[in-house]
Amino acid sequence: MNVEGAYPPVGFLIGSGGKNVRNRLVAALVLTVALVAGSAAIVPFAGSVPGEEAGAYTAVHRAETSFQVLSDVLNGTTEGTWAYSYRNPVPSGTILDTWYGSISFPQEEGWIVFIDDRPGENWAHPCRYVFANSVGILFVYDAVGPPGTMTNWDRLSTCRDNLIEGYQTDNREFRCIVIGDRILYWHQRVIDGAVVEGDYILFTFDKNTRELLSREERWQSDVPDHVIPALSREQAESMVQGRVLSSRLVIPSPESSAFPLQSPPGTVCWVVQSAVDNGIETTLVDAGDGTIRGTSLSESGSAAMGTPPATSSVPPATESVSPTRSEPIAPSPNQIPGFGSLGSLAGVLAGMGYFLIKNE
Repeated sequence: MNVEGAYPPVGFLIGSGGKNVRNRLVAALVLTVALVAGSAAIVPFAGSVPGEEAGAYTAVHRAETSFQVLSDVLNGTTEGTWAYSYRNPVPSGTILDTWYGSISFPQEEGWIVFIDDRPGENWAHPCRYVFANSVGILFVYDAVGPPGTMTNWDRLSTCRDNLIEGYQTDNREFRCIVIGDRILYWHQRVIDGAVVEGDYILFTFDKNTRELLSREERWQSDVPDHVIPALSREQAESMVQGRVLSSRLVIPSPESSAFPLQSPPGTVCWVVQSAVDNGIETTLVDAGDGTIRGTSLSESGSAAMGTPPATSSVPPATESVSPTRSEPIAPSPNQIPGFGSLGSLAGVLAGMGYFLIKNE
């Protein structure tokens, strides 16, 4: 017996409302289930992180790596692509599981950037992973799928605002990039063409409020005002093995882990990178007396494409073992559709349409 004013049970309506009513109710139920399933399959790509980053391994700042990838790999623009920076440096020998295989990164610490070259596609499609080590070498790996999880990855994009205007910058040139919910303005100290390792100024703004969150400055006092190398670029390049890829002047930091020198502060060196049989060799040549101060070899690692794995072996952002200079980037919980949800939803809707046509 029904109570007056109460709604009849759904089973009663399906059983007594006729064929058209039953069809509409079934369609509504199927659509509701599909929408709920689609919502459940939404994968957050960024969440909150602890107030202090728990560890790092490289001497290179995250912003510095992001600028290098934007310039050297993406030709200064993210148009037509989606790029994501992993929130923490990764340790030597990291293996990243993707939806279609795995990437084995070099046996050294560094940063990872994921580039989706066809954003929005659900299945296997062109992607790239970039590994940046502490001496500025970029290794690019072709792949066909995103990481197994997008947790701890922050979206990279170019700047559209000039928020630094009005702050004291002494007419220095700043580069700008957006990482997650932070807008970063970065100035690298350079003296007569020589990069002063570890010296920079970094302004960090909130992307949503445009509020200045921090100003970080590292500036050595015991470096020369001017640099005049006695050794030319050509002379330095002639001293290395293999095919020269790049060379630049650097004033290594006394605290450097990338260029650990037993030499006076302010020593100017040529950093020459060359391709050799088993990787890329970095040679440090004293620009004053021509002494080779040291060499290091970076091997490229490998990419193995295959079936989608279950999990990723990139270490969580909260687990690492040594302190870092870089600040954590804590974006708001923006979300992107799960790669499987849209296809599933389309299949359910197609089946519902077939059901209605058949039973009309």
